[in-house]
Amino acid sequence: MIIYPAIDLRGGKVVRLVHGDPKQQTIFSDDPIATAQQWIDQGAEWIHVVNLDGAFDEQNNNLKVLADLAKLNAKIQFGGGMRALDDVAQALDLGASRVVMGTLAVQQPETVELAVKRFGAEAI
Repeated sequence: MIIYPAIDLRGGKVVRLVHGDPKQQTIFSDDPIATAQQWIDQGAEWIHVVNLDGAFDEQNNNLKVLADLAKLNAKIQFGGGMRALDDVAQALDLGASRVVMGTLAVQQPETVELAVKRFGAEAI
């Protein structure tokens, strides 16, 4: 069994939202790298990271956080803000091992097919 500890990013911080409401958030940490490292120290092989700013179509620096997380000793599954094939490519180029295509997969299933052909099924 693989357990995927999750880190939700908003404004570069580790947060949790109440019922997905961005106005109701709790900040758990100002340091997502340290949070991920704690999970890794406990044996995590994967970290599931959600770019909430990207999901809400807000400006953010979470791609820099992704690049920093990718330097750690774990694979990163990254989602949030994947609006086009270029977003998928950028996340993978920054070090994500896999991307999550949520809304894009529903609204443009042909893009998922293109992504699988271009990057491989294991990356999508």
